[in-house]
Amino acid sequence: MENPGHAPVRVRVLGPQTIAGELGFFLNMPRTVTLRIEREAMVGSLDRVMFQRLSEGRPALVVALLNYLVRMQAERLSFTTRQITALRR
Repeated sequence: MENPGHAPVRVRVLGPQTIAGELGFFLNMPRTVTLRIEREAMVGSLDRVMFQRLSEGRPALVVALLNYLVRMQAERLSFTTRQITALRR
């Protein structure tokens, strides 16, 4: 995370085959963190127009993507809950 007047803080390290930016995308909110890529990576993006096209033309693919996103968010929430629990001890 970056805040004016403060050094950037690493919040989390994401591994391969992950997705970032989905909260801002689906909630139509500005992003809250900056991604930094430290190694060679393949990066893609999905804008709203392409998501709509996929929804219309490849609904099974969109269902699979949304299922993946739900699982990923559940894992991230579980991770965050464990972090908060550890900090409260």
